[in-house]
Amino acid sequence: MARLPLLSSEQVCAALRRAGYEPTKASGSHQTWKKWTPDPTFVTVVVLSKKEIPRGTLKGVIALTDMDEDEFLKHVR
Repeated sequence: MARLPLLSSEQVCAALRRAGYEPTKASGSHQTWKKWTPDPTFVTVVVLSKKEIPRGTLKGVIALTDMDEDEFLKHVR
């Protein structure tokens, strides 16, 4: 598997939206996203003003979605 690209928080949020997640609440720099399924999945994303989210943080977000990295990256444009 290739190394994860550096993504902005806007790109991560857009990918979550394409994957079927919707923002449900925000508190400070954190946003909570929910995928409406029989067993709802919640993901909290830190929306940073930085240009890029660190790879470790991105891996953590992807792990919360129950998608693998390749599947998540299909939703990134």
